Amino acid sequence: MPLASGDILNIERFFSDTEGPPVLMVHGAIENGRIFYSASGKGLAPFLARSGFDVFVADLRGRGKSSPPIGPGASFGQTEAITEDIPALMAAIKRRRGSVPQHWIAHSWGGVLLTSFLARFPECAPQVASLVYFGSKRTVRVRNLQRLLKVELVWNRFCPLACRLWGYLPARQMGIGSDSETVDSYRQSAQWVRSDRWVDGGDGFDYGTAVRRVALPPIWYLAAANDRALGHPDDVRRFMESAGEQQCRYTVLSRRNGNRHDYDHIDMLTHPDALVDHFPQVVAWLRQQRQPLQGADMPRTFSTSIELRFSDLDGYGHVNSAVYFTYLETARVKLFREEFTELTRQGVYLVVARAECDFRVPILFSDTVEVTASISRIGGASFDLNYRLHNGSGKTFADARTTMVCFDNGAGSTVPVPASIRALYQTDGAT
Repeated sequence: MPLASGDILNIERFFSDTEGPPVLMVHGAIENGRIFYSASGKGLAPFLARSGFDVFVADLRGRGKSSPPIGPGASFGQTEAITEDIPALMAAIKRRRGSVPQHWIAHSWGGVLLTSFLARFPECAPQVASLVYFGSKRTVRVRNLQRLLKVELVWNRFCPLACRLWGYLPARQMGIGSDSETVDSYRQSAQWVRSDRWVDGGDGFDYGTAVRRVALPPIWYLAAANDRALGHPDDVRRFMESAGEQQCRYTVLSRRNGNRHDYDHIDMLTHPDALVDHFPQVVAWLRQQRQPLQGADMPRTFSTSIELRFSDLDGYGHVNSAVYFTYLETARVKLFREEFTELTRQGVYLVVARAECDFRVPILFSDTVEVTASISRIGGASFDLNYRLHNGSGKTFADARTTMVCFDNGAGSTVPVPASIRALYQTDGAT
C-alpha cells in the first residue's frame, strides 16, 4: 500500500471468511507484524482467521516487508505513524470491507500509537468496535533489576550510542528486537517512556489532554505476570488510567488468575499454550463488542415524506446526488425533534461525524420519496443511523448511514450515549 511519501506499507491478510468482522493488528517498537503470526500458521492472527475474523496484520513504515527498510538517514518517526500510517491502514481496510466497524489489536508500543491516533482524530473512534492491547505501556515506573538492564542500560544508554554510530537503531543486529527504528522514532518513544507529559515530539500535539476528551471504544488491557519491565502489569495499568474514562477491562495473564503460565512480554502472543489459554477469550471479547441487534433489541424505525423541489434537480432531470444528504438531514431533524428534545435541554447535542450514501437508482421529479431511519449501532459516545430512501412501494433509491456523536456543548467534549436513546431502541415496533 503506497504512502504519499513514496514508502510502501505491507499488510498480511488472514481469513477463512472474507465477510467476517475486520481486525487490524499493529506491532510495537523494534518489531514487526510477525509478532502476530509465524510461517507455519501459528499465532493470534491465524487463530482469529480460523475463528471467522478477517485479519489485517500491518508492518509499519520501514519494518517487516514494508519498503524501503529503515536505514541510515530515514527521517520519519512516530508522528508519521500516528498521522499517516495508521490512517492509511484504516482506509485500506475500509476500501476492502466498507464501513463495517473494525476491531484493533496491538502489542506493546502499538497500543500507545493507536490510542494516540484516536486522541488526535476523535472522529474516527466511532469506526472502531473495540481494542485489545497486549503489554501496552507508555511510561516505565517500576523499579527492579529487569528495568535497570533493559530500560536504563540498553534503551537509555546503548541505544542512543547506536543511533549516533549507524544513523538508525539496528535492533535486530544488536539482538534486542526483531526490527529497526529510525532515530526520530527511537527518540520520541524514549522521551514518552521517561516523561509524564504525553506530547508529540514532532509538532507538539498534546495527546494527554486530548485523550481525556474522547469517548474511546471498549479496550481490553492484557498484561503478563512475568513481564518485569517492557510491559509490567503496573505500568500497563498506569497507561490505562492515563487515557481517562473509558469502557475498559484489565487482566494479568498468570497462574494465579487461572492461566497455564506466568507469561512474559513476548510469549503472551507466541507461546503454544496461548491457543487454548487466552486466545479463545480474545475471540469471545471481540464477538461480545459487536453483537447484532435481534429479537427484542431490534431498532425502531422512523419514516418521513420528502417534498421535492425543482431546485433539487440537476441538468439531467434527476435529483442531484448532493441533495440526498439534505433529505437525510430532513429525516434526522424530524426524528430528533420528536424523540430527543430532552437532550437539547440537557446541553447534549448530536453532531454528524460521518455521512455516506450508496446511490441505487435516480430520483425523478415525479417520484414519491420517503426516508426511513433506524439505529444500527450504539457505542460508547456514538451511534449509527441507517437510512433508506424509497418510494414506499419497494423501490429503493439509496441506502445511507451517518455516525452521530453525543457532544456536551458546554464542556466542549463528547459524552456517553444517554440512557434515553438506548432505552428507546430496546423495544419492538415502528412509527
